[in-house]
Amino acid sequence: MKTTRQIFYGLIGTEASGKRVTNSQTPKRKHTENLCGRFYSHAYERKRNEAADYYDRHLANVSFVEIPFRARNSTHVFHQYVVRTAKRDDLKAYLGDHEIGTLVHYPVPIHKQPAYAEKLPAVVSQRQTETIAAQILSLPMYPELTDDQVEMVCKFVTSWDRN
Repeated sequence: MKTTRQIFYGLIGTEASGKRVTNSQTPKRKHTENLCGRFYSHAYERKRNEAADYYDRHLANVSFVEIPFRARNSTHVFHQYVVRTAKRDDLKAYLGDHEIGTLVHYPVPIHKQPAYAEKLPAVVSQRQTETIAAQILSLPMYPELTDDQVEMVCKFVTSWDRN
């Protein structure tokens, strides 16, 4: 369950490589649309939602973790399951020591990305955005994630503050 990808933007509408990225270029989505059709797309969404439901139930009362907000009568595909914690780097290291891959998808707030250097004045402060960027951590989330793996992630997250 190791994960290594982080997102940085050098130009607006691109990733660090300078290549423009569109939804149709996303490998999983391309695979789903071209080879599997809508049935598997819905099945993948259902599996991610099942994992997210399990995370929600087992992490909701963990004092040092804030789970994602879900509005009533809304749906979510859970491409990522992002929690917030004040000691993000410590939790990330602990989970990594137990071979649970986590990721900080957006380590640099958008207003500090090189692509926006000329668009936003340097004096613009986004304190809340910067705080959130320092606290967010993506837990494993993909359709092939097994129930046992989700359970294991929850057990290690909940046991972290006791170590």
